[in-house]
Amino acid sequence: MTTGSESSREDCGDLSCLPPQEIYCTCLIWKVLSITAYKVTVTKSAAEGDFMTYTATVDEVIKNTDKDFEGVRSGTVVDLVKKATCSDMDIQNNRQYLLMGASGSEVTLDNNYKYRLPLDSEAVLELWPTECSSPECRDYISQLDDFAESLQFSACS
Repeated sequence: MTTGSESSREDCGDLSCLPPQEIYCTCLIWKVLSITAYKVTVTKSAAEGDFMTYTATVDEVIKNTDKDFEGVRSGTVVDLVKKATCSDMDIQNNRQYLLMGASGSEVTLDNNYKYRLPLDSEAVLELWPTECSSPECRDYISQLDDFAESLQFSACS
């Protein structure tokens, strides 16, 4: 996803440059908060004033302790919103990501619910490669799978 310095994380207010093993530490911070963790695929993006909105489909609900997001299931479409000035986050269409966050909003539109999740200081968005051939990439995917399983069954509950 992104690699950068502490200052770039401060500029954008995200933690996406953390390697998967350090996300465990971030997770501990969220123990007192409601937490959501999803595997999502970004399908499209659009500029909306000072923000970029990325439409994504939830591929898997890894963890959801937020009562306001009980309706989010595999196949649910969500909007991910970030500041347009945050250029450190490279979000691409048709790519899969691990999304973890502690807040969001549920909006009613034409008798349907729509979920909007901010990509802010309480969010982690980590590229989850779907195809790779290098040993490093396969190891990275294995770490993400292990992390997701750990989060799903024991961590941050």
